[in-house]
Amino acid sequence: MNYFKFLITEKIPYRLFVIVLLLLNMLFNNTNNVSINVNEEIKKHKEIKEEMLKEPKILIEEN
Repeated sequence: MNYFKFLITEKIPYRLFVIVLLLLNMLFNNTNNVSINVNEEIKKHKEIKEEMLKEPKILIEEN
C-alpha cells in the first residue's frame, strides 16, 4: 500500500511534468523551424524581385 501512495504522489506527477516539458520543447522547436523557413522564403522572394527589377523581360503569349 505504501508503494502505491509513493507511486501516485511522486512518480506520476514527475512523469507528467517531464512529458509536458518534452511536448513544449517539441512545439517550441517546430515554431523555430517554421520561422526559419519563412525567413528563407522571404529572402528568396526578395532575390527574385531584385533580379526581375534588374533584368526586365518581355513575355509574349502565343495564340
